Amino acid sequence: KKKWEYYFNYFVIFFLIFIFYGIARSLLSEFPWYSLSESGSLFYFRYLLFILGVSYLVKKNPNILNVFMMILFLCLIVVSLDGIYQFIFGKNSLGFVKPDDMTRITGFFGDEAILGRYISYMVAIFLFLYMSNDLKNSQKLVLFFFLPIVLGTTFLSGDRAPLLRLILILSLFSFFLKNNKLPYFGSLFFTLIVSLSILITIPSVKSRVVNDSLDLIKQNQYFLAPYGKDYEDIFITSIRIGNLNPIFGKGPNAYKVYCDSYKITSYVNCSHSHNFYLQLFSEQGLLGLLFLLFFYVYLIKVILKKIINSIKKNSIVSEPFSKIGVVISLLVFFLPII
Repeated sequence: KKKWEYYFNYFVIFFLIFIFYGIARSLLSEFPWYSLSESGSLFYFRYLLFILGVSYLVKKNPNILNVFMMILFLCLIVVSLDGIYQFIFGKNSLGFVKPDDMTRITGFFGDEAILGRYISYMVAIFLFLYMSNDLKNSQKLVLFFFLPIVLGTTFLSGDRAPLLRLILILSLFSFFLKNNKLPYFGSLFFTLIVSLSILITIPSVKSRVVNDSLDLIKQNQYFLAPYGKDYEDIFITSIRIGNLNPIFGKGPNAYKVYCDSYKITSYVNCSHSHNFYLQLFSEQGLLGLLFLLFFYVYLIKVILKKIINSIKKNSIVSEPFSKIGVVISLLVFFLPII
């Protein structure tokens, strides 16, 4: 239908350059086929097609976002309540038993400890869509109970990084809301009370979220953050691999290939770097890393421009909250130190 506007814009051009650079780096690596095919660079364009497809659907039928929002709400409530049920009774509604590590719950995800990660991603999307609407009283009441449930479940899941992301997102959202401020702040206050109650009354959660985090900081030699020695060794290994070719890296999937030869200790996990920036540096060098850094600087620029305009006009610019909500969420999810 010749809708060229979907293709000829800065985002698509920037993305395509990044994709072609990754493919070129794979072809010039010491293991081109593995670098291209094994979750590698060759089919990375599928993300672009997905984004363009979603963009087209939303513009063609804006109501699809409302349907999606309701589905997200149901998923989050069901998953959260199921996680709470597993925490109380030791197994979830489908009979999945809580893992041996009694400080974690996984709910429907079985052996995979990703419950907190799932909630943090989905809550961000749901909230910036939900808060873009003029909420009725019943919808405000829903928000009042929704946030404590999902954040409380994230606490119980023991997933520290998703918990930090979720707290940052909820906090930053409050600065840019134009409408629905009172119910949002009320729900945040209630969420704070619930979260503190969980920390005070449930020793296993406090041990995982607070005590273990402090202990992990003490283990580190270089990074004063709650990663622990195991992750620090992975980060150092990633840097060592990147230093083999600091400008162009060793090629997509290089971390897995070179990890055994350059890892600090025999205990280092060689699946991936556990950090977007270090993974890019090790595999695509400083040139590949520049793509992500440029994108992150752009996000910061959008936020700062929004703040400056708000100060000048003494109010938040009238536009859907979802727009700034997307930027805030990406800013937090791509935060280099997490």
